[in-house]
Amino acid sequence: DWNKSCSEFRQIKEQYYKAQGKHGRTKVLYIPGFFLVNKLRIDGAEYTANWYYKFQRDLIKFFSELEDYDFVWKGTVNLNDVFGPSPIQYFIEESKFDNVFARVDSFLENLKECDLFFTDLPSTTFYEAIVNGIPVLGAYREGLKPREEALKLFGKSLVRFKELDDLKPHIIKFLISDPELYRVNLQLENKSLYDSLITQK
Repeated sequence: DWNKSCSEFRQIKEQYYKAQGKHGRTKVLYIPGFFLVNKLRIDGAEYTANWYYKFQRDLIKFFSELEDYDFVWKGTVNLNDVFGPSPIQYFIEESKFDNVFARVDSFLENLKECDLFFTDLPSTTFYEAIVNGIPVLGAYREGLKPREEALKLFGKSLVRFKELDDLKPHIIKFLISDPELYRVNLQLENKSLYDSLITQK
């Protein structure tokens, strides 16, 4: 229930603060999902731009509270060329957080510089981080239905959430845990990442 979830989150947050002294300054690369027109489609489910903007804004605020870590929100260069900067990019830049930054340059350059990788919509970038040996956390909302084999394959690196409060404990655990627990040994043979991840209709 809600009270139990809050209590568990407080305990995990306490573990985070205790672990701060054990970690150097870690850089986390965050890749958000992107919209087609004004909707985000996830395996047939649709989420409005307003919902996703609020989700990202609150997630960025949460990141800003984790002061011993640096977070990079990575926007998409092509989308900026077509539609202009994302409202989230403006939000980050205007907020002038000490530890959260917006970048729209090369994904691979950002990947080289990060210690950890996080996305709220596992896709090609999730795969690229894995094959580059970077510890990853991929979060998926209820609309996405992973195969059982995907849940086994990605283990701790794939988590489900309904709202941001469900996701926060997973992010804290990701930050304070041994990174090796979030490194995925990917052996897909002839199967694509998408086919391994998504349930067949």
